[in-house]
Amino acid sequence: MPHTHFLPRIALAIPLAMVLAACSGSGEDSPPPAPDAQGGAGAALGAGSPATPDAIPTPAPAAQSAYDLLATVEDPDGYTNVRAGPSTDKAIVGRVAVGQTFSTYQQDGKWWRVKLADGSEGWIARSRIRLPGEVIGAARKPADSGQMGDSTAPDYFNNYAMINDPDGYTNVRAGKDSSAKVIGRINAGEKFLTYPQDGEWWEVVMPDGRRGYMHRSRISML
Repeated sequence: MPHTHFLPRIALAIPLAMVLAACSGSGEDSPPPAPDAQGGAGAALGAGSPATPDAIPTPAPAAQSAYDLLATVEDPDGYTNVRAGPSTDKAIVGRVAVGQTFSTYQQDGKWWRVKLADGSEGWIARSRIRLPGEVIGAARKPADSGQMGDSTAPDYFNNYAMINDPDGYTNVRAGKDSSAKVIGRINAGEKFLTYPQDGEWWEVVMPDGRRGYMHRSRISML
């Protein structure tokens, strides 16, 4: 009878040991759990440098648009070259003849930026630019300068003239327009200098040496 109870216990123990062994083996061979997706992404971002916003470009200086001065050239050659930059080494991009006008604005330096009648832009040496009302520096003194005082004028101002105005005087203006600022006056009997020009408004040199514009109908050449 004792042997009858012992055999069933052994039969039950053997399958239980096999199950435990199988469970233990599957734990050792299983791969490690995959890293958390959010943790992996965080590690990837942490490995590199933090993202920075795109750099904001510095805006270029605004182009000068206020060409508010009307000017002419003074050059013994009868014209002045317009260059692509502020240097005689720069390419010639245009030409301004004596008597022609162009636009510019107050600037520093030996070269000024200008805008020509056709809208093109360039540079002219300041020494060649004459502004309305500007006292002339490089010039000759007229031979019979008795009525011209000590004024001087460039060589191309080679004609004396007087006014022809029923009012007894004529205004000299800063530009070629009746709305331009009055910068001087020439009275009947006074001499001034000018030269033949195209258009209705002529550039003149007043007795005090300043330049301006007078309507052609008021000029009588001597």
